[in-house]
Amino acid sequence: EAQTSKIRKLNLSFNPLSENIIFPLNIESLYIDYCNLSTIPSINVDYQELVELSAVGNHLKSIDNLIPKQIQFINVSGNQIESICWPTVIYKDLRYLDLSFNLIRNINDCFLNSRFPSLFYLDFSSNPIDALIDETIFVNMPKLSFLIMDNLQVINQTLTLSNLNNLRYLNTSLPIENSSEKVRVSSSKCLNKYVSYSNYIGLNEKDENYISNIDFNG
Repeated sequence: EAQTSKIRKLNLSFNPLSENIIFPLNIESLYIDYCNLSTIPSINVDYQELVELSAVGNHLKSIDNLIPKQIQFINVSGNQIESICWPTVIYKDLRYLDLSFNLIRNINDCFLNSRFPSLFYLDFSSNPIDALIDETIFVNMPKLSFLIMDNLQVINQTLTLSNLNNLRYLNTSLPIENSSEKVRVSSSKCLNKYVSYSNYIGLNEKDENYISNIDFNG
């Protein structure tokens, strides 16, 4: 059974942790990167002081029902997560969410039920996403400033990001094998020079067929 402790910040990364390990109930910051874990041990809604969770490079297939509503930082990059079923709550404090390098095929399903009014940074790059991205998922993220969604498998995608008035950085690079497909991004007025495309947007004459037809309509 979990107990309270004087330890508030704990980094156990790169250790072969048992999945039966029990963390202090009042832990605030927990790093368990590269610990060969298939589940996150003991974390649940009872951890009412946990605000920072990093579990990069494990074998997690799900983090459903494991995210306390006061969480501020989540990094579960490099796992085997296929989807996330958030409870129907408002994650009013969540500012940073990294879902990159997982097995998510439909990003829309991950954001159906909840609102993220403080989300500042979202990365779902390098997932095998092949379903068209529903731009309405961004309506519940009004403060989003950094959006990274490169190396996806979705094609013929049109995105309108004009509701993201705080957007400052967008990386929507595509893998070369999809680069011949038409992608249109209608950007917000705040989005200016902080835009990253990997294949030079066709500015390199030798690579002009990589990503050659991207339209910005501000």
